[in-house]
Amino acid sequence: PKGPYPGIRMSYADLARLWRAFNRTYVLVYDDGRAAAAEAVVGEDMDDRTMWEQAQELAQSDAQANPQDAFAWFNLGSSLEALGRPADAAVAFDQARVIGLPWRMLWYQFAPFRAYYDSGRYDELIAVADATIATAGNIEETFYWKGRGLQALGDLEGARRAYQRAAELNSNYADAAAALTELGG
Repeated sequence: PKGPYPGIRMSYADLARLWRAFNRTYVLVYDDGRAAAAEAVVGEDMDDRTMWEQAQELAQSDAQANPQDAFAWFNLGSSLEALGRPADAAVAFDQARVIGLPWRMLWYQFAPFRAYYDSGRYDELIAVADATIATAGNIEETFYWKGRGLQALGDLEGARRAYQRAAELNSNYADAAAALTELGG
């Protein structure tokens, strides 16, 4: 194989351990002709609610087995947010942050931003966004969520600047464009 990561092999145990940081998320790619086979392999996880409920149960089990496991708490928060329980999700994310997460954790996962926003914890949302921006100032989603928090607190000019920065970083970012339109520019 060619490319930047040719021939990387690892055991399933190592993959499972490393992939926990992403709530064991996987993407299934198949063509229409293989839909039935894919559904047979994935089983009940083809239903989003069932999949998130099972992810929540696994994360809760992980957190009970090791209460100092930040990834278990983060995964619990991600699952709870996806299940429409933002206040509970925010508490789980709080616990993950208290224990300690890798500094790059929110570069690719944005459920904490949504949980803090959806639970009305706008100051916390802005603080987490600012901390993420301090380590990586080029992630458009971070600026978008900071803008949502600022807008919710009534700082429309600050929100506009955050949305504009998100749009500068990715001119195809529809959420930032919609937020700017909502603010009238």
